[in-house]
Amino acid sequence: MSPASKNKQMGRTPNEKLHGDLAFGENPPSASNPKTEFYTEEVEILDGAVKLMRTKQSNKICQMRVWVGDEKSHFRKSMRTRDLDLAKEKARKTYY
Repeated sequence: MSPASKNKQMGRTPNEKLHGDLAFGENPPSASNPKTEFYTEEVEILDGAVKLMRTKQSNKICQMRVWVGDEKSHFRKSMRTRDLDLAKEKARKTYY
């Protein structure tokens, strides 16, 4: 047996070698949560109807996000402030 055949990969891709023991239809464990990487902070207000978020891209400016059930999409708007208390007040006014 040659040394090259000892290091031979079992599957076609590295993931097949790492996750070959998974049952069909199961997902491999994720390395990291992309949601926590993108959003630096999340705060729910108004019983979870409105979510205030900060992202790395927005330079920690607060943004609000609301689920609009009729349109089946999120409405998102910048609160244009870094102050969380002021952003909560602006989000309440925008929501109502």
